[in-house]
Amino acid sequence: MSKESPVGTHNPRPSAINHAMWLIVVAGLTLELAHTGSVSIWFSLAWLTVGIAMIPIAIHCTIKVLRNLLMADAMLALTIFSYFMIEGPDILFAMGILVGQIAFAVYLAYLTNRQILEYKRLEMLYNES
Repeated sequence: MSKESPVGTHNPRPSAINHAMWLIVVAGLTLELAHTGSVSIWFSLAWLTVGIAMIPIAIHCTIKVLRNLLMADAMLALTIFSYFMIEGPDILFAMGILVGQIAFAVYLAYLTNRQILEYKRLEMLYNES
């Protein structure tokens, strides 16, 4: 591999915006389930806030901030998922949706971390010459 050809990585910013839109929809589902007592309304509101904040952060902020927000998204989704696990199999569909949201958030956080490391590697290569 040469200095001129960096490793091609997926750009996580557009995917994070897409993820944020789905997050808002799924957070609305958890808010609806919060009225039945399945999950704390505060966790659902915090998760909705993360989803709304992710769109401008994906566009305007650094990739490190986006990675940290994606990790917060995954942690809040895991917390809500644990509430659903306590409830039992009555809300199996919502649990399946949450598993998908968690997996995609962790995947996007992994991609952003790889991109940060790639930028650092290229910066070191160009500083050597």
